[in-house]
Amino acid sequence: MPATVSICIPTYNQTEFLRKNLESIVIQTYTNYEIIISDDSTTDMVETYVRNFFLDHPCQWIYQRNSPGLGAPANWNKAISQAGGTYIKIMHHDDWFN
Repeated sequence: MPATVSICIPTYNQTEFLRKNLESIVIQTYTNYEIIISDDSTTDMVETYVRNFFLDHPCQWIYQRNSPGLGAPANWNKAISQAGGTYIKIMHHDDWFN
């Protein structure tokens, strides 16, 4: 079943805040969402972290590594273009839910 909410997360070379972001999503009681990560990183540290995170937290997710990097606005738009939900929430890698 397609997700109702697409949570789009543009990232760039950062895993510490991304960890807090992803953990804040998966602890929510609402579960009809997909997580879309569009990554402009210059290394594979975000990709490695994301793939390991979702081994322990199964949910709908899409990871896209942009090479070369797209820059901030295009990275946001790339994440949005992957969204399948009725609603879209953009969360930067240093945002989180309380």
